[in-house]
Amino acid sequence: MPRFYPSVLIADAYGSVGEVTFYHRNGKCYYRKRSHSRYPGTAAQTSALDVHRRALAAWREVPHQTQLVWNHLAEEVEPHRPPFDHLAHITGQNLFVSAYHGFVTLRDEHVPKPMPFEKFPPFAVSLGAVAGTWAI
Repeated sequence: MPRFYPSVLIADAYGSVGEVTFYHRNGKCYYRKRSHSRYPGTAAQTSALDVHRRALAAWREVPHQTQLVWNHLAEEVEPHRPPFDHLAHITGQNLFVSAYHGFVTLRDEHVPKPMPFEKFPPFAVSLGAVAGTWAI
């Protein structure tokens, strides 16, 4: 593990540049040769990536006025990942791509029309023991 020593120009380093990767361990900075993955991905991952590429291509074909409608609808939609501070919102493109993926999941791939995002209704499942067996 070659150690990286800070200089006047570079106080700290983290990440990859060219063929070198910088990383931290026990508060010290080291570097190593950048690794390159040879894993091509599974068929399902490749298929999902193809769907995502088609969704992005479909977004580029949507007229600008319709994209503005998607952007307006997305102003009310919070992201489904942190931070959950109720301040952040997604973009119209994200809402469009999410809808596109949803229709593909339903085996109905098509260019979605702008519609407001609706949360799924809350539901509950109760489990009860009956004569030593579980019922759902």
